[in-house]
Amino acid sequence: MMEIRTAVPGDLAEIRILERRCGIRDPYGQLPTRMSEHPEQFLLMRVEGRLIGCAEGAPVIPGGDIYGQWHSIRQLMIDPCWQKLGAEGVLIKEVIEQARSRRYEGVYLTCSPERCPFYAEYGFVRTGEAKKEILMRIAWQ
Repeated sequence: MMEIRTAVPGDLAEIRILERRCGIRDPYGQLPTRMSEHPEQFLLMRVEGRLIGCAEGAPVIPGGDIYGQWHSIRQLMIDPCWQKLGAEGVLIKEVIEQARSRRYEGVYLTCSPERCPFYAEYGFVRTGEAKKEILMRIAWQ
């Protein structure tokens, strides 16, 4: 059975384990601070109680735009055993739905050029480039 819920501070140890399984580093050690201050910005995906995915987001005003508040996907992690099985798409859809329900203008993210087609499947469009990453967003009225 799959469950998606907002994190609580006690989930930090499991998120750290998932981070290592995904080969992601927290070079500045900021994850514990972000988790303790804003656990609601972390969506966790569990299957039969086991953490298999995490989406970390944050509200942003892209490019200093004064016309609306957006949700940014800061990091998306899926356990390697669950990658390419649809889990990432389920988590992306949940992020989008939560952003809509919270009345954000849309969702922003950056990704590698290879990932653009994946995010385009969920309605994201390319809006620019930042260093070696592509800026993408999905918006609604």
